[in-house]
Amino acid sequence: MAERNYHENEKQGSVTRRPVRVGPLTAVAVPLLILAFLFRPTLPSVAAPDFAYFPPQPSSSVRASKWEPLATTTAAERETTESESTEPETSVADALLTLPSDSPVQPFEPTTIGMPPLEEEATTTPLPTPTPKPQAWLDRIVPENGERPLSYFDDALFIGDSRTEGLMLSQLIPSATYFTDIGISARHFFTKKIPFADGRELTMSQGLALRDFGKIYLCIGINDIGDPQDAFLNNYSRMVDFIRQEEPQALLYVVSILPVSQARDDEGNWVNNDNVWRFNDLLLEFCADHGLPYLDAAAAVSDEYGKLPADASADGLHLSHALLEKYVYFLRTHTLGD
Repeated sequence: MAERNYHENEKQGSVTRRPVRVGPLTAVAVPLLILAFLFRPTLPSVAAPDFAYFPPQPSSSVRASKWEPLATTTAAERETTESESTEPETSVADALLTLPSDSPVQPFEPTTIGMPPLEEEATTTPLPTPTPKPQAWLDRIVPENGERPLSYFDDALFIGDSRTEGLMLSQLIPSATYFTDIGISARHFFTKKIPFADGRELTMSQGLALRDFGKIYLCIGINDIGDPQDAFLNNYSRMVDFIRQEEPQALLYVVSILPVSQARDDEGNWVNNDNVWRFNDLLLEFCADHGLPYLDAAAAVSDEYGKLPADASADGLHLSHALLEKYVYFLRTHTLGD
């Protein structure tokens, strides 16, 4: 029996003394963990904030308990409270302005140092002061007089370009005769053929032989202002001499060249107001030299800057119907003879 117990004990001892088998992963991981613990970095210590500098702020909007009901007031109570507590608010600027003169704190003076200059509003260049004209020139300008009836133009002939063609199409002076075409200039008077009512195409010089006229209005010039002045005056003089020869009984009016708008002026070509004014001076001097009446229609349709109003022309060159009415009124109030 004792021998059997001895053998049993031997078996149990052999079991307890059995060596522990360690896996390869464990054999590697354990030393690494030990090394990591021994050589861990030391973090800097962070001092706790001094709450004396950050006192707790009371908040009336936070309820003490989630079960505490919200305080409610009626509209009448709110109005009473507001009326009792309302005081006139004084801004910092107002307070500074009311400081005594000997106060060490004074309101600052506004300054523009370092600030970009203010942009000036764009304005239209005013009409330059005209050069005084000789009295002989001024004597040729037809003054304003009584308004004539439309029948005054029954025996009138208008010679001109597309602007005069617009006057014809407006029917504002329906009884007059018109020799007009697009692009007509003084140099075309003898050469360019235009259609007539009977279907023929004749030059303006040939058309004068069709009938006699009592008044002839020369509305030519806007298509000439790109020419040299000498060439323009030569062509204009030949035209006037021929009309006087063919229609000696007619009252011949020289109508000033009408201006263009600012937008048309800004296009930068030869159709500009500088040329218009320059050539109108040539026409006025021509009238003084040849004893012809000068109608300053340009002044009647211009704005305060001597230019065609922007809203009175679709293209800055041709007149709207409203401006044509103004033009016709000028013609009816600036006449000579019976």
